[in-house]
Amino acid sequence: MGGRSESDYREVAFEREGKEPLHGFMRVDRGMVIVRGYGGHKETRVSSSPPDFIARLLLSELEKASRTEADQKVDGREKNRS
Repeated sequence: MGGRSESDYREVAFEREGKEPLHGFMRVDRGMVIVRGYGGHKETRVSSSPPDFIARLLLSELEKASRTEADQKVDGREKNRS
């Protein structure tokens, strides 16, 4: 079986109250929910929760990690200026 193509993913956007919407791509394959966005990807097994709910949680984790990494880079540059 060949590799997965970009067309296997579907674009998703999840609204959040008081925050920017989460944007990314997801697919469900062989019992796994796989998401891409914010410079990374995450995957987990499908449980009793709907795949879209799992994708939202995973994208939220990726967005938070991306924001934390960006904050650390800015903090490092500010310390280097001193």
